[in-house]
Amino acid sequence: MASSASAETNTSSGSLPRLPAIAARRWLPILAAVVGGLVLVAAATTILTLDIGTDRPALSAGEVAETTILAPRRATYVSQVQTRALRAEAAGQVGDYSDYDASLLRRLRTNATEALNAIGDVRKAGDTTTAERQRQIAAIIPNLPARSVALMAELPDADWLAVTAETSRILDNHIAQRIHEDELADVHGQAVAAINQSLSSDQIAVVSVLVREYIQENLIYNAVATEEARQQARDAVQPVTATVELSEVIVRAGETLTEDDIEALKAVGLSRRTLRLELLLGTALYVGLLVSLFLYYVSIFQPATFSQPLQLTGVLASIVIPLFVTKLVLPTTHWAVYAIPLATGAMVLSSLLAPRLAFAWCAATVLLLAPLYNGNLELITLSFATTAAGALGARRIERMHTFFVAGLLVAVAGLVIVVAFRLLNQDYDLVAMTPLVLATLGNGALAAVLTLGISGLAGILFGATTTMQLLEWAHPGQTLLRRLALEAPGTFHHSMLVANLAEQAAERIGGNPLLARVGAYYHDIGKLHRPYYFIENQMDGENIHDHLGPQESALAIIEHTAKGLDLGRQHRLPRRIQRFIAEHHGDMCMQYFYRRAVEDNGHGPVSEDQFRYPGPKPQTKETALVMLADSAEAAVRSATTAPSATRQSAQSIAALVTRVVDERILEGQLDDSTLTLRDLKSIKLSLTQQLQGIYHPRIEYPKTTTDPARLPSPDAERAAGG
Repeated sequence: MASSASAETNTSSGSLPRLPAIAARRWLPILAAVVGGLVLVAAATTILTLDIGTDRPALSAGEVAETTILAPRRATYVSQVQTRALRAEAAGQVGDYSDYDASLLRRLRTNATEALNAIGDVRKAGDTTTAERQRQIAAIIPNLPARSVALMAELPDADWLAVTAETSRILDNHIAQRIHEDELADVHGQAVAAINQSLSSDQIAVVSVLVREYIQENLIYNAVATEEARQQARDAVQPVTATVELSEVIVRAGETLTEDDIEALKAVGLSRRTLRLELLLGTALYVGLLVSLFLYYVSIFQPATFSQPLQLTGVLASIVIPLFVTKLVLPTTHWAVYAIPLATGAMVLSSLLAPRLAFAWCAATVLLLAPLYNGNLELITLSFATTAAGALGARRIERMHTFFVAGLLVAVAGLVIVVAFRLLNQDYDLVAMTPLVLATLGNGALAAVLTLGISGLAGILFGATTTMQLLEWAHPGQTLLRRLALEAPGTFHHSMLVANLAEQAAERIGGNPLLARVGAYYHDIGKLHRPYYFIENQMDGENIHDHLGPQESALAIIEHTAKGLDLGRQHRLPRRIQRFIAEHHGDMCMQYFYRRAVEDNGHGPVSEDQFRYPGPKPQTKETALVMLADSAEAAVRSATTAPSATRQSAQSIAALVTRVVDERILEGQLDDSTLTLRDLKSIKLSLTQQLQGIYHPRIEYPKTTTDPARLPSPDAERAAGG
């Protein structure tokens, strides 16, 4: 019986059964990290070493064969390379097609006759000066050389008649000739050579100008007909069939591969290099080192993520996706790689989890992408610059437009890299750079849109609270906040003050101001269970604790954290906000009721456990801020509003804040919060300044007069700090 009782006692204490559970909780994150890391290494190695989703051969024209390659089998295939070459040759043999305008030269001949008659009329006008005749002749046939115009105006009549006759003869001889644009110069030369050499040099010069003016090409190039004829020539060429015999040498070691060689290799199944064991092992070692360093970094600097297997799995998966997408996009258009929104992963991690985790993700992802870029420094730099810019821009998402501000930062970073490398390489081809610039700008826009769309799903996967959720829970119309305002107005007012204090302090130390504010709104919702047990809600001045024992009072107050968690779960309050309810008192001991219990017990020993909050201690900067703001506000309010209290000076408020913060440090309540001494100094200053603004001394109005002349003016009150 004794043995059985002992066994029951041990079992009821829960010490032995809890050991496996504790061990499981300790080793589960490590096991998840190992399994996730191995899966990531396998996936990344596969992506880096194999061709996925592309027919791009591993061997390409222009490369030098490392070894002599023999055909492992006989293969007959249609040679697209040879067929294209023969069809191009056939098309090249087809001449240009032109349309003949039979009436053009006739119209020009008529125009020439009319022009010569008009010039003759000008010459016959005896009452005009030579200059006037030259002006009129130049108007009849524009663009004539000045010397030709002068000769036409000054030649003797007999000479002019000879010029007219010779010009008409030459034009008549060429009126039916077919003249192509390429042949026009030769025809002009022939026409000039046909001029009667018995004419004087001046006459020959005038005739030469006129025949050049009125002999023009009358064959117009017909692009459509030419292309149709060439296409017919191509179609007439039958596909060329080629055969590779078994053990035939396709290419010898040291030879440069041609397109014919690549086609033959593809036909016999040798277009891809055989995956070498050393390549596979080398890639696996490279990837394994990077993944190990990344996981080690996360375990040290982001332990909250490392301890949550689902969250860690999501982070590791976010590394594989950019690798796979880049692998697919790289063989396509050159500019497409500039449009890959790699920054999406960094922006999601930075906004949901932590910027430092996002930066580690940037480094790991870019280093894994480096082998795909084949050492292209521009692409490596571009990837890191855009992802780092996204992590910086999304580190504090408090409004929806911030997503697009972060996307703009990504676009600007990418644009700077593109321009910088064009300048470094002295490549000033604006036409070639334009698609790269447009792709980079689109990169930023696409990253912003994807981050906005993915954040909700990623928040569920990571177990994180998104900005949109925080903004929704901050709305005063939320059920819990409305209940708090109606049923516990003192607590509601206190929560609003704590929210302001925590938000401003979070701004100073680089925390999440929105999270701190929303967490402060809900940290005391458990007081809705018994609002009258808390002094800020005791409007009639009667304190219920005057009629209760210290243990009962302590239990009633301590349970507001448990009741608050129950309410939070019922109303589906996000887990990040529920942390504020559980952690804002840590595992502090209620000293006031504890001392009362000690006094009631005749100063005998009293266990502190029944006067201590269940905890845990604050695990984040934001929950620690709410603890400090909550304690400091309550301390200053108590010192200021107590019936026997004196006015608090700025110095006394500062001393109260310092005492509260120092007490929390000495009690070890901030040990798990990652707050630094510099953070604590900034928090003290922020809380002091704000509380001095709220609880500063005010001028006391005279009570013995109603004479307006003796009352202090508003200006006097403001001068006194009212």
